[in-house]
Amino acid sequence: MNSADRKQLIPWLLVALLAFALALSLLWILLHDCEDASGVQGSDPAPPAPAGEPGPGHSGGRVASEDFTIVGDLGRPIRPGVSAPLDLRLTNTGDAEILVSTLDVKVSGVSAPNADAHHPCTLADFSVDQAAEELDLSLAAGETGSLSTLRLPAASWPRVHMLDRPVNQDGCKDATLHLEYAGDARRAE
Repeated sequence: MNSADRKQLIPWLLVALLAFALALSLLWILLHDCEDASGVQGSDPAPPAPAGEPGPGHSGGRVASEDFTIVGDLGRPIRPGVSAPLDLRLTNTGDAEILVSTLDVKVSGVSAPNADAHHPCTLADFSVDQAAEELDLSLAAGETGSLSTLRLPAASWPRVHMLDRPVNQDGCKDATLHLEYAGDARRAE
């Protein structure tokens, strides 16, 4: 091969090498995205209902005629096989000290903009570990406190899991979870 032929071959080799690198990069991105449905976030389904009216995030009225509110969201995205704790914020809307004894979290819905018939994202992709039983978290009248500021150990907080199912979970990428909260409380004696 003479020098003129080599000079004509060099641009084609560079183009081929660039195309190969681009193809490898795209393949890596596609494989990475298939394994990682990160971006799933949790959020409150709606603003709290007024005191005394049951609704998402409320206790259901177990405290005399008053309610307490529960709000919170996931502090970070989750992906298959990963969970995140919920540092819930509780507000005593009543006029007396209460003791919150139980908290319940439910994934009530999933908004998944990337889901389709071949890549679904449903409630079956998620589960919740509930908060520890018999909490007795004290809240003064009108007080708001998070589980962390109320000194509940993080191991006792509720956790939301994205299950690592044996199906393609790409439909859950950038999904938002709709969470509902409930709990029981009693007036402190």
